[in-house]
Amino acid sequence: MSILKKIKDFIKKHIGKIKVISLIGLIVIVLIPVSYYSLSYFAITNFKTYESNLIIDKENNVLLCKEDKDVKILHISDIQIDNYKEAIDPFKKIKKLISKTTPDLIVLTGDNLDNSGEVKHVKKLASFMDSFNIPWAPVYGNHDYWAEAGIKNQNEIYENSKYCLFKTGDVINSNGNYYYSIKYQNTTKQLLIFMDSKEKGFSKEHTIWYEKVINDEAIKENEIIQSMLFFHIPIYELSLAYDQYLINPSVGSGFIKEPLSLQEENVGLFDKIVLLQSSKFIAFGHDHVNTLQIKYKDVMFCYGLKTGFTSYYDKDIQGGCVYTIKGNNEISLNRIYL
Repeated sequence: MSILKKIKDFIKKHIGKIKVISLIGLIVIVLIPVSYYSLSYFAITNFKTYESNLIIDKENNVLLCKEDKDVKILHISDIQIDNYKEAIDPFKKIKKLISKTTPDLIVLTGDNLDNSGEVKHVKKLASFMDSFNIPWAPVYGNHDYWAEAGIKNQNEIYENSKYCLFKTGDVINSNGNYYYSIKYQNTTKQLLIFMDSKEKGFSKEHTIWYEKVINDEAIKENEIIQSMLFFHIPIYELSLAYDQYLINPSVGSGFIKEPLSLQEENVGLFDKIVLLQSSKFIAFGHDHVNTLQIKYKDVMFCYGLKTGFTSYYDKDIQGGCVYTIKGNNEISLNRIYL
């Protein structure tokens, strides 16, 4: 019997099995991507809305409290959305964090995108954040400047998002310097200041802008208003605070698992902070595996937690921080690990 005939007989005999195996293979080939994208869709789509205690008055830079009660701010950082499947994880974590904490405001302290983040990713992030019906406030990190989406596109998308507080601002060569006062009736509870540390750090224009914001609000209120300050790259004085912490650990908590990555230039911002005695709390991101919280010269420095598995990370310190502004204007911190 020829080899060719043997092959033909084998095919005739086993044709059913071959069809079944082929069909199973086809189903597997189709189902794997379908299942992945279906799971991805549910992971990055929010189906539950919340009621914040804050009403946005964007024109007047005001967040109006519906009730006179504590205000909760959820701080997330370095989510670094991009094309990779790992970028789905921050969306899942954000949903869990919001469900656990029910915040009145959500702050994103930069590196919202990774370098390959495109316009479609900014739009997805903005629509996702808007879907919770909670005010949210992003600032930029160095990776946002390097992202393919471009800063101007990010500005436009954030400014046009319904619940996003973002404003481009008027600091020269900088994007996203803005502020809001939290008010109940005619009383200001706290001033929230958001600043753009750009690719390498602040300029002297940022210090001038910060001083003007504090003084302008002081004139309106007839007194210096206590404030919180949010940005991405830590300022130089964090290293001085850390030196103090090494000598006396009782002044802080948390840990440093990587070298401090600080702004390249000291533009005198912290000197103004100390002089004006307004900002008692500074929150930032940038370093993914540092969690130090420390008081220095009566100002609390606080690292946010990295939210997501893009870039480098420590899986044991993923999550977010919740800052609660109490009636007496004291601010408490609670870290939520996922």
